[in-house]
Parts: sequence; structure tokens; C-alpha cells
Amino acid sequence: MLAPKSVVLNEAHCPVDEKELTQINSQSPRDTLAIATKLPLEQKARLCHFCYSKAHLHSLALHIASTLDLRVLEEVFGKGGKIVFEQSRDVDSTLAKLKHFDREHDKRPVTLAPVSNINDN
Repeated sequence: MLAPKSVVLNEAHCPVDEKELTQINSQSPRDTLAIATKLPLEQKARLCHFCYSKAHLHSLALHIASTLDLRVLEEVFGKGGKIVFEQSRDVDSTLAKLKHFDREHDKRPVTLAPVSNINDN
């Protein structure tokens, strides 16, 4: 019997190993920047892109983006690079705005009519 082929999900590949990502993500923003600045430019840009696409790593992505210039961000993000660049120039303000937006647009649970009301004519 053949071994099953590995399934490739529509998931971006992280440019650093899991241990490095965990270490980077568990640091303070200042320490994150210190670690990120040691990465080669291309790897740092790909890590920024990977993290930006994950809601729980968005803060990390913006801190990494703050160490990159507009040209590099546009190479990795395309037209969205300009937005990421602008967001990363004031990370704290951007994160506060995103948090406020999330609270305003929080989804409420769906409530259904009681079963007894459905058949009433």
C-alpha cells in the first residue's frame, strides 16, 4: 500500500522555523525589532508578509514592517505595500484603531424565533 501524499493546504509557508517564530512572537516589541533586524532583508520581508496574513500575528508583522522601506514592502505586498508601510510608521496607533474597529464590528450571536412561533397562522 502506498503512503498517502502530503496534502498542501492554501497556507503560506513561514520563512522561519516554528521555534524562531515562537521566540520572535514572545518578545517585547523592542526585542522583536532587535531580532528582526538580524534577519536577511528578503527573509524579514517574507516573514512580515506571512505574519500580516494571520490575525494573531498582525502586531508582529507591523513591528517587522517598521524596519522595512516602502520599496521592499511593495515588492512583497504589491499595491498593499503602501498601506502596510503607512500602518507600520505608527504601530501603536494602528493597533489601537484596529482594536476599536473590531469592537465596533463585533458579530452578535444569531437568535432564532421559538419553534412555537414558526407554525402560528
